[in-house]
Amino acid sequence: MSARLVSSLFPIAIKSHVQFLEVATVMSSSRSLIAILMLGSLLAGGCRAASVSTRYYDISGNSADQLANEVVAKGPRPENKWSVASTDIRFVRSVARLDRQGSSCRFKDVRYHVEIKFTAPRWVNKSDNDDAVLRSKWKRFSDHLKSHRSTRVKIAENFARQLERGFLSIPRQPSCTALVLRAKKLGERILMRHDKAQDSFTRKEGKWLARFVKEEIR
Repeated sequence: MSARLVSSLFPIAIKSHVQFLEVATVMSSSRSLIAILMLGSLLAGGCRAASVSTRYYDISGNSADQLANEVVAKGPRPENKWSVASTDIRFVRSVARLDRQGSSCRFKDVRYHVEIKFTAPRWVNKSDNDDAVLRSKWKRFSDHLKSHRSTRVKIAENFARQLERGFLSIPRQPSCTALVLRAKKLGERILMRHDKAQDSFTRKEGKWLARFVKEEIR
């Protein structure tokens, strides 16, 4: 397998695009795009279930080096950083209801669902290849990518629940504006922890790749 692929295969890039109560992307970092502006009316609707979709980019080849070259040439480049696969994570507000008493305000119901868009390679001429060893190793790698995607989803779903519980735990505020500002600060802290959790998983995946390359490829 090409050294370029080995050195670049992980970390699998994450891009979180986080939608709070109203849509606005107002800050970015090297790891995530976070929508933190919380203005306007609060609308209800939607559902809690995570939505996961996978987009494949096709690669072809009859050897490990050929497949590696295809992945390097065609792999996603989120934020201009090459990767074998990428994960776009969105936290989408589906329900947000307020309990108003006079001018005071608190959250009565808040729900988020997670939208995941995963990009991964697909070996399109695999059925034409009679190298059983190569096919077996590719299957192991592809299966691991599926497991990787599932873990990304679980991490994101956990933090979606933290957003919900955190907002509902905010005491009644003297105004809805004060409530939104407090929720904004809380949401930023939760999303920073989300990024750190995803980064920790990325580092773990890098160690898996190193073992895979050492034991299965070389």
